[in-house]
Amino acid sequence: MRLRLTHRLVLTTTRPMLSFHGELRLTPCFLDNQSLITPVVDIEPSAWRHEYVDYWGTAVTAFNVSSARKELQITATTELDLGIPAACPPGTSGWDDLADLTLTDAQAEYLQGPDEEVSVPGAWQEWRDSAATPCEFVRGIVDHGLVAPDAVLLVDRVIQAMRWAGIPGRFVSGYLVPEGLDVGDTAEATPHGWLQYWDEGWCDWDPALGASPDQRHLVVGFARDRDDIPLLTGIHGAGEDATTSGTVRVRRLA
Repeated sequence: MRLRLTHRLVLTTTRPMLSFHGELRLTPCFLDNQSLITPVVDIEPSAWRHEYVDYWGTAVTAFNVSSARKELQITATTELDLGIPAACPPGTSGWDDLADLTLTDAQAEYLQGPDEEVSVPGAWQEWRDSAATPCEFVRGIVDHGLVAPDAVLLVDRVIQAMRWAGIPGRFVSGYLVPEGLDVGDTAEATPHGWLQYWDEGWCDWDPALGASPDQRHLVVGFARDRDDIPLLTGIHGAGEDATTSGTVRVRRLA
C-alpha cells in the first residue's frame, strides 16, 4: 500500500531561542518491503541543513536556525510504498552457535550486557537454562519474569535480557500504523520501537505486541540502543527547556 506519513513537531519557549542547532531522525529507511518516493523535511524558520547517514545507518537531517524565535516548527512528510516484511524463519541458531568467536567479534556492539546496577532476576536464569534456542528465549522472556512499567521500557528490558544471555540485539525505531486503512483514509500513527535479535541474520520481534512486526510497522532505522536514535536532539540559547508537542498522521494513497 502507498502511504503519506506526516510527523509535525512544534518547539516553544517563553524566551527567544537565539539559535537552534539540531538533528532529526524522522525519515524512514529503504528496505525490501519499504520503498521511499518523496521524503521531505520542512523547517520553519528557514534553516541551513545537511543530510547524512549516521554510524548505525539512519538518515539524519542536521540543521541550524540562526534567527531568534520562540517557536520552531518541523514537518517531515514521506510518501512510500509499504509491503509486508519477510517473515523470520523459526529459530535455527543454537546456543553454541552464538558462542562462536567470529560472531561475538562481529556483533560485539550489540552484545554489551546490562548496566552493572541492573539486577538479573532468577527467573531470567531459569528461562535461559530451559529455552531450547535463543529465538525461544527472546520470544518467551516476557512470559518468564521480565516486567517493565510501560511498553517503551519493555523493549529496553528485553534487549538487556538478550545481551545478558549472549544474544546480539538491537533497537528498531519507527512508527506503528493503524490497521484497516482504506484508500483515502487518514488516521493517527504513533512513534514506536521494537527489537531485532540475531538468528543467522537479524529477526524482528515486538515485545509490546508479543508478535513479529507486520505491515503496521514502518521502520526509520536501527541502532544499538534507544539513545542512539532519537527523533530530535538539539541545543538552543533560550536558557530554558523547550516545550515539545507533536502529531503523526498517516494517509493511505493507494
